[in-house]
Amino acid sequence: MFRGQMPEFPPAQLAAHLLYLVPLTSFEWLQPVYWTLAYEFAFYLVMGLIFPMVGTSSSPWVARFAAAAVIALTAVGAVPHLVLLFLMGFVAFRRLALRDSRIWTALILVASACALGMLGGVEKAIVGLLTALVVLGHKLVPDIGGWIGATLAGLGTISYSLYLVHVPIGGKVINLGERFVEGAVPELLLSGIALTISILPAVLFCWAIERPAIKLARRIHKQASDGDAVENSQRV
Repeated sequence: MFRGQMPEFPPAQLAAHLLYLVPLTSFEWLQPVYWTLAYEFAFYLVMGLIFPMVGTSSSPWVARFAAAAVIALTAVGAVPHLVLLFLMGFVAFRRLALRDSRIWTALILVASACALGMLGGVEKAIVGLLTALVVLGHKLVPDIGGWIGATLAGLGTISYSLYLVHVPIGGKVINLGERFVEGAVPELLLSGIALTISILPAVLFCWAIERPAIKLARRIHKQASDGDAVENSQRV
Protein backbone atom coordinates (compact mmCIF):
# COMPACT_ATOMS: atom_id res chain seq x y z
CA MET A 1 0.00 0.00 0.00
CA PHE A 2 3.01 2.26 0.52
CA ARG A 3 5.17 3.48 -2.34
CA GLY A 4 8.87 3.08 -1.87
CA GLN A 5 10.49 2.07 1.38
CA MET A 6 8.43 1.46 4.51
CA PRO A 7 8.67 4.70 6.51
CA GLU A 8 10.39 4.90 9.89
CA PHE A 9 9.39 7.44 12.50
CA PRO A 10 11.77 8.46 15.31
CA PRO A 11 10.26 8.94 18.79
CA ALA A 12 10.96 12.70 18.67
CA GLN A 13 8.86 13.01 15.50
CA LEU A 14 6.01 11.03 17.08
CA ALA A 15 6.07 13.30 20.14
CA ALA A 16 6.14 16.47 18.04
CA HIS A 17 3.27 15.15 15.96
CA LEU A 18 1.05 14.30 18.93
CA LEU A 19 1.75 17.64 20.62
CA TYR A 20 1.23 19.72 17.43
CA LEU A 21 4.82 20.97 17.60
CA VAL A 22 5.93 19.92 14.12
CA PRO A 23 5.98 23.53 12.76
CA LEU A 24 8.62 24.30 15.41
CA THR A 25 10.83 21.42 14.27
CA SER A 26 12.38 20.10 11.06
CA PHE A 27 10.04 17.09 11.03
CA GLU A 28 7.14 16.50 8.67
CA TRP A 29 3.60 15.64 9.74
CA LEU A 30 2.89 11.91 9.96
CA GLN A 31 -0.79 12.53 9.35
CA PRO A 32 -0.86 15.36 6.78
CA VAL A 33 -4.19 16.82 7.89
CA TYR A 34 -2.78 17.45 11.35
CA TRP A 35 -1.24 20.72 10.15
CA THR A 36 -4.71 22.27 10.28
CA LEU A 37 -5.22 20.95 13.82
CA ALA A 38 -2.04 22.74 14.86
CA TYR A 39 -3.55 26.01 13.62
CA GLU A 40 -6.80 25.22 15.44
CA PHE A 41 -4.95 24.38 18.64
CA ALA A 42 -3.05 27.69 18.58
CA PHE A 43 -6.25 29.58 17.69
CA TYR A 44 -8.17 28.11 20.61
CA LEU A 45 -5.37 28.96 23.03
CA VAL A 46 -5.20 32.57 21.83
CA MET A 47 -8.98 33.00 21.76
CA GLY A 48 -9.28 31.54 25.25
CA LEU A 49 -6.95 34.24 26.50
CA ILE A 50 -8.38 37.24 24.63
CA PHE A 51 -12.06 36.28 24.24
CA PRO A 52 -13.24 38.45 27.18
CA MET A 53 -11.72 41.44 25.37
CA VAL A 54 -12.82 40.74 21.78
CA GLY A 55 -15.74 38.34 22.05
CA THR A 56 -18.40 40.39 23.78
CA SER A 57 -20.94 42.93 22.57
CA SER A 58 -19.33 45.60 24.75
CA SER A 59 -16.03 45.43 22.89
CA PRO A 60 -16.70 46.16 19.19
CA TRP A 61 -13.85 48.66 18.84
CA VAL A 62 -11.39 46.40 20.63
CA ALA A 63 -12.35 43.58 18.25
CA ARG A 64 -11.98 45.85 15.23
CA PHE A 65 -8.57 47.03 16.39
CA ALA A 66 -7.50 43.42 16.98
CA ALA A 67 -8.72 42.43 13.49
CA ALA A 68 -6.80 45.30 11.90
CA ALA A 69 -3.72 44.32 13.90
CA VAL A 70 -3.93 40.73 12.68
CA ILE A 71 -4.19 41.87 9.05
CA ALA A 72 -1.23 44.22 9.52
CA LEU A 73 0.91 41.58 11.24
CA THR A 74 0.09 39.13 8.47
CA ALA A 75 1.01 41.67 5.81
CA VAL A 76 4.50 42.12 7.27
CA GLY A 77 5.00 38.37 7.69
CA ALA A 78 4.84 38.29 11.49
CA VAL A 79 2.08 35.66 11.50
CA PRO A 80 1.16 33.00 8.89
CA HIS A 81 -1.30 34.14 6.22
CA LEU A 82 -3.67 31.25 6.99
CA VAL A 83 -4.55 33.03 10.25
CA LEU A 84 -6.69 35.30 8.08
CA LEU A 85 -9.09 32.41 7.49
CA PHE A 86 -9.68 32.20 11.23
CA LEU A 87 -10.15 35.96 11.32
CA MET A 88 -12.88 35.67 8.68
CA GLY A 89 -14.64 33.07 10.80
CA PHE A 90 -14.34 35.23 13.91
CA VAL A 91 -15.79 38.22 12.07
CA ALA A 92 -18.72 36.09 10.91
CA PHE A 93 -19.26 34.95 14.50
CA ARG A 94 -19.38 38.53 15.79
CA ARG A 95 -21.88 39.50 13.10
CA LEU A 96 -24.20 36.56 13.84
CA ALA A 97 -23.88 36.32 17.62
CA LEU A 98 -23.21 39.93 18.59
CA ARG A 99 -24.85 41.81 15.70
CA ASP A 100 -21.72 43.68 14.67
CA SER A 101 -22.09 46.43 12.09
CA ARG A 102 -22.61 45.19 8.53
CA ILE A 103 -20.19 47.80 7.24
CA TRP A 104 -17.38 46.83 9.59
CA THR A 105 -18.00 43.14 8.96
CA ALA A 106 -17.79 43.69 5.21
CA LEU A 107 -14.67 45.86 5.50
CA ILE A 108 -12.77 43.34 7.60
CA LEU A 109 -13.82 40.42 5.40
CA VAL A 110 -12.77 42.22 2.21
CA ALA A 111 -9.49 43.39 3.74
CA SER A 112 -8.74 39.87 4.98
CA ALA A 113 -9.57 38.37 1.59
CA CYS A 114 -7.37 40.89 -0.23
CA ALA A 115 -4.43 40.27 2.09
CA LEU A 116 -4.91 36.51 1.84
CA GLY A 117 -5.13 36.72 -1.94
CA MET A 118 -1.83 38.58 -2.15
CA LEU A 119 0.01 36.44 0.38
CA GLY A 120 -1.49 32.98 0.02
CA GLY A 121 -3.19 32.83 -3.35
CA VAL A 122 -6.46 33.91 -4.88
CA GLU A 123 -8.02 30.45 -4.46
CA LYS A 124 -7.65 30.54 -0.67
CA ALA A 125 -9.05 34.05 -0.53
CA ILE A 126 -12.10 33.12 -2.60
CA VAL A 127 -12.80 29.97 -0.60
CA GLY A 128 -12.42 31.81 2.70
CA LEU A 129 -14.64 34.70 1.66
CA LEU A 130 -17.32 32.47 0.16
CA THR A 131 -17.33 30.28 3.28
CA ALA A 132 -17.82 33.34 5.50
CA LEU A 133 -20.65 34.56 3.26
CA VAL A 134 -22.36 31.15 3.37
CA VAL A 135 -22.12 31.16 7.18
CA LEU A 136 -23.53 34.69 7.34
CA GLY A 137 -26.35 33.82 4.95
CA HIS A 138 -27.13 30.34 6.28
CA LYS A 139 -30.76 31.28 7.01
CA LEU A 140 -31.30 31.89 3.30
CA VAL A 141 -30.41 28.29 2.46
CA PRO A 142 -33.62 26.25 2.14
CA ASP A 143 -34.07 23.13 4.24
CA ILE A 144 -33.57 19.89 2.35
CA GLY A 145 -35.83 17.11 3.52
CA GLY A 146 -36.21 13.44 2.70
CA TRP A 147 -33.38 10.97 2.27
CA ILE A 148 -31.16 13.60 0.65
CA GLY A 149 -31.40 15.85 3.69
CA ALA A 150 -30.87 12.91 6.03
CA THR A 151 -27.81 11.80 4.06
CA LEU A 152 -26.30 15.28 4.08
CA ALA A 153 -26.99 15.61 7.82
CA GLY A 154 -25.33 12.26 8.44
CA LEU A 155 -22.27 13.22 6.40
CA GLY A 156 -22.13 16.49 8.32
CA THR A 157 -22.18 14.58 11.60
CA ILE A 158 -19.17 12.47 10.63
CA SER A 159 -17.42 15.18 8.58
CA TYR A 160 -14.72 15.91 11.15
CA SER A 161 -13.89 12.23 11.58
CA LEU A 162 -13.99 11.76 7.80
CA TYR A 163 -11.53 14.62 7.44
CA LEU A 164 -9.15 12.91 9.86
CA VAL A 165 -9.28 9.45 8.26
CA HIS A 166 -9.58 10.28 4.56
CA VAL A 167 -5.80 10.43 4.07
CA PRO A 168 -4.68 7.28 5.93
CA ILE A 169 -7.64 5.28 4.55
CA GLY A 170 -8.66 6.90 1.27
CA GLY A 171 -5.09 7.81 0.38
CA LYS A 172 -4.00 4.18 0.58
CA VAL A 173 -6.93 3.13 -1.62
CA ILE A 174 -5.86 5.67 -4.24
CA ASN A 175 -2.22 4.58 -4.02
CA LEU A 176 -3.29 1.00 -4.65
CA GLY A 177 -5.83 1.83 -7.36
CA GLU A 178 -3.48 4.06 -9.37
CA ARG A 179 -1.43 0.98 -10.14
CA PHE A 180 -4.34 -0.37 -12.20
CA VAL A 181 -6.10 2.72 -13.64
CA GLU A 182 -4.97 5.59 -15.81
CA GLY A 183 -6.73 8.66 -17.16
CA ALA A 184 -8.76 11.53 -15.74
CA VAL A 185 -12.15 9.80 -15.59
CA PRO A 186 -10.94 6.52 -14.02
CA GLU A 187 -8.91 8.50 -11.47
CA LEU A 188 -11.97 10.60 -10.63
CA LEU A 189 -14.00 7.42 -10.10
CA LEU A 190 -11.15 6.05 -7.99
CA SER A 191 -11.34 9.14 -5.79
CA GLY A 192 -15.07 8.54 -5.33
CA ILE A 193 -14.43 4.92 -4.36
CA ALA A 194 -11.73 5.97 -1.90
CA LEU A 195 -14.08 8.50 -0.33
CA THR A 196 -16.86 5.93 -0.05
CA ILE A 197 -14.54 3.39 1.57
CA SER A 198 -13.42 6.07 4.05
CA ILE A 199 -16.96 6.67 5.29
CA LEU A 200 -17.27 3.49 7.38
CA PRO A 201 -14.03 4.11 9.32
CA ALA A 202 -15.19 7.70 9.79
CA VAL A 203 -18.48 6.51 11.28
CA LEU A 204 -16.63 4.16 13.64
CA PHE A 205 -14.17 6.90 14.58
CA CYS A 206 -17.03 9.33 15.23
CA TRP A 207 -19.02 7.02 17.49
CA ALA A 208 -16.08 5.37 19.26
CA ILE A 209 -13.82 8.39 19.82
CA GLU A 210 -15.25 11.75 18.77
CA ARG A 211 -18.66 11.55 20.46
CA PRO A 212 -17.38 10.10 23.77
CA ALA A 213 -14.71 12.83 23.83
CA ILE A 214 -17.36 15.52 23.29
CA LYS A 215 -19.55 14.08 26.07
CA LEU A 216 -16.55 13.95 28.42
CA ALA A 217 -15.66 17.56 27.64
CA ARG A 218 -19.24 18.68 28.32
CA ARG A 219 -19.28 16.73 31.59
CA ILE A 220 -16.03 18.36 32.71
CA HIS A 221 -17.36 21.78 31.73
CA LYS A 222 -20.59 21.21 33.63
CA GLN A 223 -18.74 20.06 36.74
CA ALA A 224 -16.51 23.13 36.59
CA SER A 225 -19.53 25.42 36.11
CA ASP A 226 -21.40 23.78 38.99
CA GLY A 227 -18.32 24.13 41.19
CA ASP A 228 -18.03 27.84 40.35
CA ALA A 229 -21.74 28.32 41.10
CA VAL A 230 -21.40 26.65 44.49
CA GLU A 231 -18.33 28.70 45.32
CA ASN A 232 -20.06 31.95 44.37
CA SER A 233 -23.16 31.08 46.43
CA GLN A 234 -20.96 30.36 49.44
CA ARG A 235 -19.30 33.72 49.09
CA VAL A 236 -22.69 35.45 49.01
